[in-house]
Amino acid sequence: MSRGVVLMLLVTIIAPMVSASAETLSRSDFVGVNSQDEIIIHCNETLEVPITLQNIRDYTQTYTLELLSIGDDLSVTGLPLQYTLDPNGLRQVKFSIVGDPNAEYASSTLTLNITNDVISDEYHNVEIDVEILPQSDLEFGVSGISQFVVDPEIRTNLAVNITNNALFSDDVTFSISTQSSWNWGWTMNQTTGNNAIETLSPGQLSYVYFWIEIPSVIDGSPLFETGPRFTLIASSGLDYVQCQWSFDLLMSAYRNMSLDYVGDNLSLDPGENDRISITVRNVGNINNRINIALEAIDELGQPIEDVEISDRVEFNGWTAALFGAKEGIEIQPNQGRTFEVGIQAPPDYTGHFDVRVHMYPVGDISKKYVADVSADIVWIRDGSFELINEECLELLPGQECQSQFRITNTGNAMDNFEIKISELPSFLQFEETSLSYNLLPNQITTSEIITVTANQDAMAFENDDIYFQLLLAGSQQVVSQTSNPVVIAPQINWTLETLVEEIDAKGRLSIAMTLRNNGNAIDGLVVQLECSHSTQMTFIPPSDAIIEDGVEFPRSFEINELPLGSNFTIRAWAEIPDDQTSNGTMELYTTIRSRFAPDQPFIFTSSANYLGESWREDIDDDDDFSFAKLASDVKDIAKSWVLVILAVILSTLILNRSLKDRKQRIEDAALRNSLYQKQAPEQVQDWMGKFEQKNNIEEKVIESPVISSERFENTFKKFAGPSKQASQPVDERLREAAALVLDVHDKSSIIESADDLLEQISSEGIAKPISQNKSLEMRPEETSLTTRNDPNNISNKHKPVDENVQKSVPLPKEIEDDLDF
Repeated sequence: MSRGVVLMLLVTIIAPMVSASAETLSRSDFVGVNSQDEIIIHCNETLEVPITLQNIRDYTQTYTLELLSIGDDLSVTGLPLQYTLDPNGLRQVKFSIVGDPNAEYASSTLTLNITNDVISDEYHNVEIDVEILPQSDLEFGVSGISQFVVDPEIRTNLAVNITNNALFSDDVTFSISTQSSWNWGWTMNQTTGNNAIETLSPGQLSYVYFWIEIPSVIDGSPLFETGPRFTLIASSGLDYVQCQWSFDLLMSAYRNMSLDYVGDNLSLDPGENDRISITVRNVGNINNRINIALEAIDELGQPIEDVEISDRVEFNGWTAALFGAKEGIEIQPNQGRTFEVGIQAPPDYTGHFDVRVHMYPVGDISKKYVADVSADIVWIRDGSFELINEECLELLPGQECQSQFRITNTGNAMDNFEIKISELPSFLQFEETSLSYNLLPNQITTSEIITVTANQDAMAFENDDIYFQLLLAGSQQVVSQTSNPVVIAPQINWTLETLVEEIDAKGRLSIAMTLRNNGNAIDGLVVQLECSHSTQMTFIPPSDAIIEDGVEFPRSFEINELPLGSNFTIRAWAEIPDDQTSNGTMELYTTIRSRFAPDQPFIFTSSANYLGESWREDIDDDDDFSFAKLASDVKDIAKSWVLVILAVILSTLILNRSLKDRKQRIEDAALRNSLYQKQAPEQVQDWMGKFEQKNNIEEKVIESPVISSERFENTFKKFAGPSKQASQPVDERLREAAALVLDVHDKSSIIESADDLLEQISSEGIAKPISQNKSLEMRPEETSLTTRNDPNNISNKHKPVDENVQKSVPLPKEIEDDLDF
């Protein structure tokens, strides 16, 4: 023990201790005070006393702290004090109390007064109890913090010595403080609750005995070399001073593991494999590894001979192995690890295999765990099939339809399947065949085509389903079934039994046709009548036909519910036209549509020839002579000839005028010819002769092929299209009158031009040629549009032309006068 410690012990023994307590008297609420309630002091000891002041007003105050009263054996230093505080300001002030060396052990009261500089009559008193007591000196035999290594689940006993170095006997109270929940207790004579009591004489050394229960390591806690801290406290009965000693209990290494999870046993497909998950956990308090191995056992749990414990075992085609179970991997405390036991089944349809898993933490095989797992082969036989086409929804009698399926083996092993028809409608036929398919698991295949045929006498709209079954080969077990709907479509078959066409005395084309329903449905008809000419026509509908209301001559009607094999007669008539200008043929079209196939009409055509008005002889009911008719004929003839007579009179007047003008024009032309001395013009009728090339080669007559008139007519109609009604020709008299008007207009224009020329000659005289023209070379005049090239000199040959030769083109007439008709 050092000299300083010895000196302090001596001073403590000699100087008595003073105990103090405080009471605050508040006369006003201008200040907040926080101070000790009680102070213990020893003789010849100076003790610093702190007091905290707070300004609780909303303005700045200056506080004054001064001593009012104190015990006789005590004195105060550091007072009075004065501090200025802002609103809500805090300040800790200190002063000291000094105990007299010869003070007696007694109690007294220290009274302080607090005032402020704002309101002089406000004050606050603070009273502190001060007690002078003898000084204690207890000391444990060890110092600092001790550490002890303990084992789990073992009670640990501890003992420590303590010495009373004071000058007075001391009643010491012992207690233990800790944050842990470990159980502890005393092994001493005097105990009160959780405390132990021992009286120590001056200079006496004594021991303190107690024990602590060390718990087991749970989920890795406490960890290795960790544990709670305990503090042993000795409280003096002289001056209440405490002496304490702290120690830590450190846990030793503890190895252990737990089996937290084992997966379900396996149900395997033939030849397949799967895994079982197992989770283990390190519940020791130190990092550790876990040893894992497999062992093959029988159904009774007994090990199978000649099969060693290993991480992979094989027996009777079965194989078991560990996955994710490496031994070199350390697991931290309370950390889990999952590994898997994989089992491979043989390619059999039945079987069973048991495996035992051994597990223990490395370093402590006594903590070994075992888990038994197993696997069974389960043969699942199942399949499905679905229809991939629907071709039987419009099946005609005698027609075939096909069904095809997509088959899937939904079992877990190769299997054989068969397709059979379980139900077949009575209106269908099927030739029994065997359809078998061998499929691997999850394999999909397309079946062969299954063909069914509708009976020839199947009625329209008969419908039902063909039911198909998928069976396991060699058994009657049905694994799936489906159906294919079948609907017999209506077969439209109307035949024409008879067709009668005749023209009656009233000039009508009458038809009567008989149809027979040879289809397979009770049908209905929509009948329409059309004609190539605008004439009156109508049906003679049966009594149960549906026609438009209010129509006197119906051209269409509808009839329903015509039984199978029944006959139906259609009657109609159309008036033959008698107001056409030319001959022709009237065609009558009868269009018939089935109610079930309106887009497939069948048309019957009837025809009748008629004569135009010019070729038709009027047939009157009475042939006697009629003056009224004669008068009407004369009137019609007069109306038709009046225009002709007027045209002849007008033409005579125009011709008379033209002859006079012609004579005058000839005289003018002769005068002009004498002035210009022009060469005689070419004769118009000879202009083609210049281009003729005569030779002695005989012309070869090409004979055209001869065809019959009927063939020519048919060929012409084929390329020319259907004949159209010829338009009525223009009246010849009207055409001649129009030509006459045009010629008169042209004559008037020429006469005006000639009059202007004669007036210019009479006033100015005949024009003379320019004298400079004599030096110009005379050249034949050529037009700017055409230059004639005549290498054979045809134009100079004046050979007579045979007028009997047929001209290739019509020649223009010789015109002596522009107004000559």
